[in-house]
Amino acid sequence: MTIRHAPRYALALLVTTGSQAVLADVDVFLDVDASLGLDDNVTRAQENVDIEYDSFARVNSTVGGNLWRGRQGSLNGGATLGLQKFSEYDGLNNYSLRLAANYVFAFSAGINAPWYGLDASYTFLEFDSFLRDSDIYTVGATVGYRIDDQTNLRTSLNYKARESEGVAFDTENISWFVNIDWELTRKQTLYTTYKLQTGDVFSTASVATAFSSGGGPWLAIASSSVPKD
Repeated sequence: MTIRHAPRYALALLVTTGSQAVLADVDVFLDVDASLGLDDNVTRAQENVDIEYDSFARVNSTVGGNLWRGRQGSLNGGATLGLQKFSEYDGLNNYSLRLAANYVFAFSAGINAPWYGLDASYTFLEFDSFLRDSDIYTVGATVGYRIDDQTNLRTSLNYKARESEGVAFDTENISWFVNIDWELTRKQTLYTTYKLQTGDVFSTASVATAFSSGGGPWLAIASSSVPKD
């Protein structure tokens, strides 16, 4: 299924991060970050009458490091434990465990030689609303190139699949992005990114909205609809 949905904006109000090596002479790190934000469309609705917003708090803790290093590449891995709490929509409260691996390599040691990356991750998500409990799998491939001393180019193709307790939340999509960074000064860098994504999303609509719009997203997911949280 492919359903358009209203854009989601998360406004970060406060972010604190910390990172430090936890083992001497070993490439291992621990990173903790916390944030407050506002989601202006927690219902993922298309019609204004169905759109709701809520504030949230999120805490993530990551431990990771280098698993293997060779002459032309290195393998890195990490695990992230996350907790997210919403002010009003308790069913969206969740915790997550993400395991990720990344292999980066190059065929030449030249400073301007292109580099390549292969990524894979698995995320377990558990919500207060069990229908949203999910297993998420991602794989991706990246190519990076240093154009000159001030400019870096990176492009990536990624695949993501989500398997949930409620089939309405089962999604599958493919995304591609290109990123160019310009170092304007030693302290200023301009980041530009273009991203294209195609695949499935889930959306919600009240019965009144669905009938008044002649079906819309409600009928599109009728065969896999679930109760609203």
